[in-house]
Amino acid sequence: MKTYIISILALLATSCTATRVKTVEFTFKNESPHKLNWVSLKEAKISPIGGVLSPGVFKTTVDQAWRNDAGAVVTFIEFETQKPHSIPISFSEVNKRIQTGQCQRVVVTILDYDKATVRCE
Repeated sequence: MKTYIISILALLATSCTATRVKTVEFTFKNESPHKLNWVSLKEAKISPIGGVLSPGVFKTTVDQAWRNDAGAVVTFIEFETQKPHSIPISFSEVNKRIQTGQCQRVVVTILDYDKATVRCE
């Protein structure tokens, strides 16, 4: 009976460790000359908040559970005209660095209506 209980406890400890989800800080940064509204991510398992970003402004959401999405789409609306925009981004390099413990912060920088970059710090 003791061996059976110890085996179950060992199995539970191993399975909990293996499924532990890594968390990151996620930052949207607006380096464009435009005021952006409703900044968010689509087609991703995370949902950081960007909201309204004036030029030069950033917003960070902490403790985002990282789920190794291949990529996502950055979406926002031009503040003045209400025209929607979407920019596909890749998380392939970010995934590698998060899994190896090389970074804990993901930064998506919007450079213009059609250009965004992703880096991992």
